[in-house]
Formats: sequence, C-alpha cells, structure tokens
Amino acid sequence: MELHRHHLEAEVRRQGLPVRDGCVDLEAEQTTCPACLHVFAPKGHQRCPDCGLAFR
Repeated sequence: MELHRHHLEAEVRRQGLPVRDGCVDLEAEQTTCPACLHVFAPKGHQRCPDCGLAFR
C-alpha cells in the first residue's frame, strides 16, 4: 500500500498539484472539503455545496 501511495503522490506533484491528506468530520459544526477547501456546516449536506464532492 505504501508503494501505491508514493506513486500516487508523485503523480499528483508532477501535475503541479498539492498533496493533501484530509478527512471530513460530518459531526463537526464546520468542516473543510478535501477537494476544494471550502469551509461549510456539514449538517444536512451529503455533498460539498461548492464543488459537489459526495461524502456519503
């Protein structure tokens, strides 16, 4: 698994994108979307209100 993660991170960096390792806390009052970094209140949302990333 570590080899796969290393390869994935190398591909992301090669595209000029930052490597992020985050999670969404759907029980918190506010959380940050790991895709677009939009901060929002997750209660009642199954998708990021900004980019549409599905959480469930």
